[in-house]
Amino acid sequence: MLGLGIGMGLRIFLLFSLTFVMRWTVPLFTLLKQPVSGRDLILLAGGLFLIAKTTSEIHSRLEGEAEIHDQRKPPAFVGY
Repeated sequence: MLGLGIGMGLRIFLLFSLTFVMRWTVPLFTLLKQPVSGRDLILLAGGLFLIAKTTSEIHSRLEGEAEIHDQRKPPAFVGY
């Protein structure tokens, strides 16, 4: 119950912090005659993360997970 309560509280805190971040509309710099604000940078970073995550998920479903072989020798004697 404690873990669920902490998880719910953290999600509520993140939602409130999202509303705070969305107010960052003051331009920090201009790029190609377009003003870029803190909100724009966060939205761009989130969009790039989602594209990368989706691409890796699709790739792993189509190609399968890479197999990792253990190079260690198995023990010669296993005592019971």
